[in-house]
Amino acid sequence: MFDLAPVGIVTAILGLLLMLLISQRVLPERKTVTGTIVGTEQKSFMTELEIQETSPCIGRSVGEAIISCYAGLNVMEVIRGESVIYPPVDDVTLQSGDILLTKGTANDIIKVLRDESAVIAPELGVEGVRMTERNFTLAEVVIMPTSEFIGKSINQVRFKRRYDVNVIAILRKGRHMHMQEQIGDVALAVGDTLLVQGGEDAIDRMRAAENVLLLEGIGESVFNPRKAPIALAIISAVILGASLNLMPIMPLALVGALLTVLSGCMTVKDAYKSLDASVLVLIACTIALGTAMGTTGTAQLYADFVVSLVKPFGPVMVIGMLFLLTSFLTEFISNNATAVLLTPVAVAAGVGMGYQPMPFVMAVLFGASACYATPIGYQTNLFVYGPGGYRFADYLKLGVPLNLLVMVVATAMIPMVWPLVPVN
Repeated sequence: MFDLAPVGIVTAILGLLLMLLISQRVLPERKTVTGTIVGTEQKSFMTELEIQETSPCIGRSVGEAIISCYAGLNVMEVIRGESVIYPPVDDVTLQSGDILLTKGTANDIIKVLRDESAVIAPELGVEGVRMTERNFTLAEVVIMPTSEFIGKSINQVRFKRRYDVNVIAILRKGRHMHMQEQIGDVALAVGDTLLVQGGEDAIDRMRAAENVLLLEGIGESVFNPRKAPIALAIISAVILGASLNLMPIMPLALVGALLTVLSGCMTVKDAYKSLDASVLVLIACTIALGTAMGTTGTAQLYADFVVSLVKPFGPVMVIGMLFLLTSFLTEFISNNATAVLLTPVAVAAGVGMGYQPMPFVMAVLFGASACYATPIGYQTNLFVYGPGGYRFADYLKLGVPLNLLVMVVATAMIPMVWPLVPVN
């Protein structure tokens, strides 16, 4: 389970140090669309909470209650019988039956209800928390590399009809384009960040869409902290079981996933939604392609070519060449697909030089994770591409040095951790 740790920890530490040393010098600092146009205020909800006889806040002032019982909530007014006490209400002493008109995040309200220091006011019904949105919800979405919207204008996509949202602004490479610039006619490109306005259901639809990636906005998904220890115990058991070789990691992971659903940490619907069908199909196809390369001799052909270039310099240079080739390919195609595709090549290269293939396979493994030089190298790269206002060249400035650092460290350490053992 932790076989990769010696090389992984060293590269992680050195990579972080490199980031700290040069990132501020080579990367620009730009504001996001949301921060520039509307600030960073989070969406909040309004509801009425009734103080119960068993509440520990009875006899305390509203100001004291906010600290001890209702942290995170903003009490806007107190309703007592037929009278309404308007702000300021911090000095009002709470009584049983008082109704508080509050505003806060969904999780802040749910926490109060779980602590039983108040209940939803009877007038609001008993089918859960009734939370009213503000007049609108803002969110940021990024155009994905596989999006069918690329090359189409906002008017052509018809976001209002498709998702029931309005596009307010667009961010492209640090430049803000507002409505007066007729952004509706701008042809969309990979990494464009759109500031959209819509209701909760509309933003939820965008979260499930394949053409865009939701970044900011309705980040108020209600979580259940009481299930956190169960989830932590399950993942810890899976890791421990794999580390001690109690079972193969595949059945352990399947049992962990099943326990996560049975314990209520995740619903079956959420479990299905977490599966990325496109990635699964891609991996399945590349496994078939990798197998075909091995059986037809294509892998050996590529391996002979790679080995012939650096064979005079020894097996360590072959490991470095495999790392470089893998890292280059993973900047443009999936790292999963790259690893599956080049593993047969690595095996053939190692055996062809008379060594056990493990060190050469490790070069492919670490090379497939070194994808820092392009915004499409990995999903996390794309996460910050549009919102950060970065350009393609920004990734090259920091990503290339980072890739080279990892290559040098991995090439030097792989033969130490996985020695070059001759084939018997």
